[in-house]
Amino acid sequence: MTKEKQPTYVVTPELVRFSYVHLDEPYAIGAGQEPKYSVMILIPKTSKKTLAEIKRGQEEAYKAKKQIFGKTPFEAVNTTLRDGDLEHPDLEEYQGMYFMGVSNKYKPEVVGTLRDEAGNPKPLDPTDPEEIYSGMWGRVGMSFFAYDSTMKKGISASLATVQKVRDGERLGGFHADAAADFAEFEDDSADDLLANDPAMM
Repeated sequence: MTKEKQPTYVVTPELVRFSYVHLDEPYAIGAGQEPKYSVMILIPKTSKKTLAEIKRGQEEAYKAKKQIFGKTPFEAVNTTLRDGDLEHPDLEEYQGMYFMGVSNKYKPEVVGTLRDEAGNPKPLDPTDPEEIYSGMWGRVGMSFFAYDSTMKKGISASLATVQKVRDGERLGGFHADAAADFAEFEDDSADDLLANDPAMM
């Protein structure tokens, strides 16, 4: 039997892209902040189902703690969902995207698409940089919640699960590909290569 989820819990039905991936160990975004496991998810603006689910989760979080917002309507409440075209017009990966940071002090479960004998997705090693990295595509499970800090009020999300579905172009650094680097060279013998090397003449 499937466990009943909380109304504020959302699993993205469509694929999102991952950036600023910190799933192997907790990471502190700023000085003095608590280290947490975290990702930035980039959501294509064409992903209507995902955006509708996010809004639903945010509205449920708003209704659950409506008293902290007073007369402020949901539409005017600060959320962590932001517009990449407006806030990062100089970054190609943010174009045509909404983006949102999700984190948790507890380690999220990370899985792939392969399944075990029971039909459950098999876990992935979050410390493997070939498997888990900024730029990959997948889904996330997250719980939305309302917060009331000394500085501001709003709605954020807590990271629960991550599923990697497919690879993508890496973000945040160059990743060399040996196959591409050496594809144009013939497989000469070592002796032939040394004989034609000016440094060996």
